[in-house]
Amino acid sequence: MPIQFTATESLENSVASIESAFRVQNIRLTDNAKVLIALALHAQETDREPPLPPGEILRRMTDPNRIRLEDVVENYKHTYRGRKLNFNRAFHVLHEVSSLAKYPWTPAAE
Repeated sequence: MPIQFTATESLENSVASIESAFRVQNIRLTDNAKVLIALALHAQETDREPPLPPGEILRRMTDPNRIRLEDVVENYKHTYRGRKLNFNRAFHVLHEVSSLAKYPWTPAAE
């Protein structure tokens, strides 16, 4: 069985938006990192029960009441000192975003 998936226009736009957020911070994405991100987003739209509507993951990442894409990029920049986002680092970013989606950052109790 060949391994493949079809990237919808919504999916391509989502990956382009994510790439743009990293590019603003002068962080380049490798082609393999973009494919990994696209596949992860595709899986969220198709493999979930029930499936998410196209673009929903990106909408959630830009919702200020949820995980903010800008915060993900800033954390990446701090952690990896602005090095390009390659396939391996994209795995780390996806893992962190998944953890944050389940256990969001909250202000510390004083």
